[in-house]
Amino acid sequence: MLKAEIIGNLGADAVKNQGNDGVYISFRVAHSTSFTNKATGEVTKNTTWVSCTLNGDGGNLLPYLKSGEKVYCRGNLTSRVFTGHDGQKHAGLNLSVQEIELVSSRAKFTPEEVYERLKSDEEFNKQLSHLCTTPENG
Repeated sequence: MLKAEIIGNLGADAVKNQGNDGVYISFRVAHSTSFTNKATGEVTKNTTWVSCTLNGDGGNLLPYLKSGEKVYCRGNLTSRVFTGHDGQKHAGLNLSVQEIELVSSRAKFTPEEVYERLKSDEEFNKQLSHLCTTPENG
């Protein structure tokens, strides 16, 4: 089993799918690196795309997995060979995600959206109640 950790940006909004094994979330993560040729000063940029699947419905995370968001993913990595739209053979990487975190959020939410999340997110409210103690609530 090959384990991998990836930090990169989502190429598009994550999508909820139904397969033979149940519901899963799919998305693609781009990781870019660049280097400068010291002799010529030319900058070369290389982007590696990884197709990711997360078993389950993503819980409360799906609305935040939007194009451009930076994520950290850890899981089992496999490779595949496929024929592209151009008729050529290509190689790809697949990550079966076991852990995912938002690294930074560019999303802006309206006060109404924040209020709705606070009403429905029990775990968030539990954490918040421990931080916000007053003499009245202990």
